[in-house]
Amino acid sequence: PSKEAILDGLLNELGPAKAQLLAAVDVPALVKELGAQGLLRLLIDRILEEWATPKEQKLFRIILSEGPRLGSAGVVHPRVFIDQARAHLGRLFSELVRVKAIRKVDPLAAALAFMGPLVALRLMHLALPAGPPDMRAMKRDAAAHLRYFLQGLK
Repeated sequence: PSKEAILDGLLNELGPAKAQLLAAVDVPALVKELGAQGLLRLLIDRILEEWATPKEQKLFRIILSEGPRLGSAGVVHPRVFIDQARAHLGRLFSELVRVKAIRKVDPLAAALAFMGPLVALRLMHLALPAGPPDMRAMKRDAAAHLRYFLQGLK
């Protein structure tokens, strides 16, 4: 019936709402199989694959252009979805700490430190590129971010 309803539906189907899938991740089993680094690399790969889809790229542009206005109007609050995604990712970091795969960290701070640069890369390479989206460069930059991030967890 409205732009607001469309955005709300998209946010519930795509974007940050997909982070709820993290609740089903068997962290101990994946850490045993892949190690903490492998698990985080797999997570980044899945995130980048998802973000590269045309639907996700369009949703991101809508959130950037319409999200603040709709939030101010009290219609849809994209921030709520982002906070929920951060909480889901925070639980993953809590579990990594619990199984001693990483040092003790504040899980919500780790989630923010992990995702913040990835969102910046999303802006640079997918939402606001100078030319066509460059997934190769984005993956290279994401791998560098993961190496840097893991140094902080040692």
